[in-house]
Order: sequence, then structure tokens, then C-alpha cells
Amino acid sequence: MMTRQEQIKALEREYALKRENDEADRDRRVQSAAARFPDIGALLAEGRDIVRESARMLSGGIANASEAAREMRLRAEDRDKRLAKALKAHGLAEDELSLRPDCPVCMDRGYIENTYPLKRCACFENELSRRMSMESAREQSFASFDLSLFPDTVPEGAGMSQRAVMDRVRRFLRDYAERFPDNDKPNIMLMGKSGLGKTFLLNCVAKALRDKGVPVLQVTAYRMFEAMRRRHRGMDEGRDAFDELIEAPCLILDDLGSEPMLNNVTIEYLFILLNERQLAGRPILAATNLSMSELKGHYNERIASRLLDVHSGVVITLSGSDLRTGH
Repeated sequence: MMTRQEQIKALEREYALKRENDEADRDRRVQSAAARFPDIGALLAEGRDIVRESARMLSGGIANASEAAREMRLRAEDRDKRLAKALKAHGLAEDELSLRPDCPVCMDRGYIENTYPLKRCACFENELSRRMSMESAREQSFASFDLSLFPDTVPEGAGMSQRAVMDRVRRFLRDYAERFPDNDKPNIMLMGKSGLGKTFLLNCVAKALRDKGVPVLQVTAYRMFEAMRRRHRGMDEGRDAFDELIEAPCLILDDLGSEPMLNNVTIEYLFILLNERQLAGRPILAATNLSMSELKGHYNERIASRLLDVHSGVVITLSGSDLRTGH
């Protein structure tokens, strides 16, 4: 099992390679455009001349430096406008000569520039968390499920203790995995605040299903969003990650509701995902920290009705003490 620091080092190397590939791809597109269209080549050369002249002016300490800088900025802006016009005239995309990173925030560096101390990008942190969770998930199973971690006292007004509830949920999900795919209600939604064991339960089901040969696709909500965003932007050719979400025999989705809400992406593609899987009879097992009312407010009625449909799935609401904080 890799340590957290080993995972960080491996991920840093992957991001460095990704950035190199982004730059190489950009350079190929620039060279191709310049070779095919002389006017674009001339505008690119003009841009390089402006940069070199600006550098000479700054290093030479000329008089009226602020006025000269303003003049160079205006020249650069004019050149940029003419370049954009030329790209459009030749039927090229606006970003034809730019980087096309997976993450527009860090530009595939994995960190935010000009921050001290260095701040990791959310895409890096989410990928690191996913990998650490996968490492941890390999050790999590129904056999290793320790009920003694849950309080055995019965809260006032409750019918049973948190331990008794988790024992019942554990047995239900174990039976679900054993019967799979012959379940009357194939979908499972685990609800409740963080720290109640929802992710552990999903990992247990995933391991039990894999042990019996069932292909399981297990992703976080953030990875789901990334697949949606890439599909929306047309970043992948052929069968892509969003197709895999739709077609996986069993999809396990953790931390639903934590993904970014992007206009024309999150709501629209989540509905497509849920609807397509429902029509094909492919189950989804999901966990969320949102309550039923929060889930409906966060998305919309069409999505909530599919996630909470009692005819095709089982909704399990957990409550009690956070195992990590004791509160």
C-alpha cells in the first residue's frame, strides 16, 4: 500500500507529464496553423517581436517607461484582435493556439500559481483523495466490518442504538451483494451526515461484488463531474468516461452532491446518466451527505425522483455520532 507522500509524489510526476503533453499538443497546433496560413504565421511572429521589444525596453531602463509600456500593451491587444479575426476567417477554434488543459484552474499544473505557501488545486486534492480511498477500500469488506466502533446506547426517542442500526444495514447490503443482480430493487441510496460509515459500506459492497466477478465502476461525485465536463466540451474521442458511467454493470457513486454545479453540465448530464441507467436496468449505489429535502433543492424534482424512487431502489438514512469526531 502506497503512503500518502508516495501518492503525492506519483501524482506530481503525472501532472508534470500531463502539462508537457498539453504544451506539446499546443506547439503542434501552432506550428500547423502557421504553416497552413501565412497570415497567422506573420501574426505569431509579430507577437514574438512585441515580447522581445518589451523585454529590451524594460531591461534598458528607458525614459517614460510607463508610456512605452502602455504603447506596447495597446500593440499587443491590437495584434490579439487581428489574430482572433484570422482564426475565425480560417475556420479555426478560438483556442486553436492555446493550451487545452483538463483543469482550467491550475492549467494541469496541480497547484495554483503565485500562492504562498503553495496551494494545491482542487483537481489534485480530489484525485489524491480518490487514490487514497481506493487504497483504503482494498482493506474494507463485510468481514472486516467492526460494529464495536458504533455506540451501543439507545438515544432518547430512538428505537435502537446506532450499532444495531448499522448491523441491520450491514446485513441488508451483504444480502444485496449475494443476490446481485437478482435484486427486486437494484438501486441503493445511503443518506446521512459525514462520518457515519457510508463510504465504508459502499466499499464493502464493491468488494463483495468484485469477489463474485461483477464489474464495478466506483467513482466519486467529482470524478463523475469531470466525465460530464469532458463530454460537454468534446474533449474525448470515441467511447469516453461518461459512456463508462452509463454502461457499467454496477455504478457506485460516493459523495453525491459535492460535485461542482456548472451551468448546462451538472444537472443536464446527471439526468441523462440516471435516465439511461434506469432505462437499461443498470443499478446505481450512491451515498450523499444531503438530506431528502436538501437533495431536491440541490438538483431538481426530476433528478430527485429518480434518486429516491422507492419502486426501483431502497433509501437508507443513517444517523448518530460521527465516528471521526464522536459528535
